[in-house]
Amino acid sequence: MESLEEVWRRGARLALEGGEEFWGYLENLKGSGGELRPLALLLEEYHYVKRRLPLKVIRLARRVISSTSNPRFLRMAYSHLAWALRATGDLPASDAAAGKALELAERVGGKEEIIITLVSNRLVSGDFGEAGRLLDELGEPRGLIGLKALHLRGLALLGQGRFPEAEGAARRLLELLGEGYQGPFRRAAALEVLGGALEGRGEMAEAWEAYAQALSEELGVKSAYSVYFLNKAERLRLAVGVGAELKGSLASAARSLARSSPEAKAALAESQALRLWGSGNLSKAVLKLVEAGLAYSRVNQPLEAASALALAALLAKENDLGGFWRALEGLRPLLERFGGYLSSHALFGKLSREVLVPLLAAGPRHERRVRLFGSLEFEGLRPPGSWRSKKALRLFLHLILGEGKPMQADYLAWLLWPRLGPRKARERLYTVASRLRQELGSLPSGWGFYSLPSGIWVDLWEFRRALRESSASKDPTTKLQLLERALELYRGPLLEGFREAWAQEARREAHALFTRSLAEACGALLRAGRSGEARALAQRAYARL
Repeated sequence: MESLEEVWRRGARLALEGGEEFWGYLENLKGSGGELRPLALLLEEYHYVKRRLPLKVIRLARRVISSTSNPRFLRMAYSHLAWALRATGDLPASDAAAGKALELAERVGGKEEIIITLVSNRLVSGDFGEAGRLLDELGEPRGLIGLKALHLRGLALLGQGRFPEAEGAARRLLELLGEGYQGPFRRAAALEVLGGALEGRGEMAEAWEAYAQALSEELGVKSAYSVYFLNKAERLRLAVGVGAELKGSLASAARSLARSSPEAKAALAESQALRLWGSGNLSKAVLKLVEAGLAYSRVNQPLEAASALALAALLAKENDLGGFWRALEGLRPLLERFGGYLSSHALFGKLSREVLVPLLAAGPRHERRVRLFGSLEFEGLRPPGSWRSKKALRLFLHLILGEGKPMQADYLAWLLWPRLGPRKARERLYTVASRLRQELGSLPSGWGFYSLPSGIWVDLWEFRRALRESSASKDPTTKLQLLERALELYRGPLLEGFREAWAQEARREAHALFTRSLAEACGALLRAGRSGEARALAQRAYARL
């Protein structure tokens, strides 16, 4: 009689093939009862993980969790669940599932696999420092874990704009896989990093070849991810004229597979944008690219979001089209995480250096105090309700949300008067900027930019700084202290009462950071055996939601 481990190995091999033999094998397992039934569900989960169908994985993982007490099965189910939740855009829930899997792994093994999941989550959040620390903690594992770790290191280097190093990691990975590799790790993943690195360096023809090869391989296993490589290849063909137009049958097959996966909806929107571009309808292509970029952000695919939005901005600027400021507004939340990628990229670098990089420059802030969490409160300035100009207050808040960094006048004018033409909006901005200068005493400007004067302390800036330093710290005590500092600053929803879309977006982003940090801090306290402090922290924090 086969052991459970032997049953898993055989089933996993069949799951990769995905033929009728696999489904027949599952039916036999389910009919056998006992521990074979939840094992059959796990194998079905695994099949859908490999085909990138997260909603199916979530449903099956929850069935496994509710139907077994086997810690090994539960560890696998929570690990699969963490992947699926990340794929659908729920990063805090994914972190929680990964944390549960890690607890189980301490008892039954498989810790390395869960660390890989946590690294993937940190790459999605743009926390490359923590991702690198976790990978260093893994050391140099062999086998499948080693392949995954090398792949993630390549992605981290790619996200930081370190393209030559990313290329080296990708080529090493392909060397390890070899031409005849048939294991569970997909060669297309290595080709994606290679293509991205070559594209970033300006080797566009070679990048197109890498993407076309990855597309062929993904279509061969009927993966919904095929459309991503279709987009990458088409993007280069249209933007820089490399490669050939892919056969209609290949493109249709990729789009058809993508329709079966909610994760791929954003990629389908980008595919539609590229088709509009190819047909010459550039105005609609720009708007569709912005739509795709925002959709990528919602499902936690920030690097794809940054690329789509940067491409939209580039296309709009080069052809004097609408949508430029919409694209930049979508890029703003991504700038801090992916500034290196954008400024180093061969296609986006000039746009980034001339327009985006100035948005990242900031000076020190120390004196007058502004609180955005909970009710809006000022110290050292007149109360918000007594400002003579509400537009001046809005301009002040826009500059604060950008962490006081220089912002282009045209962009600020569009934010304040989106329905006006550029000339009229700029004229009004000059008047409002003058009123804000009266409130603040000074308002630095020049070369088409505005920024805040020095000497302003903002709770949101301090909140973000504490979280950045916590992520970078390797000392558990310091990390926890910084997390607790950030949580104390969160007195309530950001800019509560402001209904504009920009305020709601900033509020959602801050809330997501708060809940993730709360889960991380409570988890650290629980692991240290300080359950009472964890409970008290959670109670204080939830009172502010």
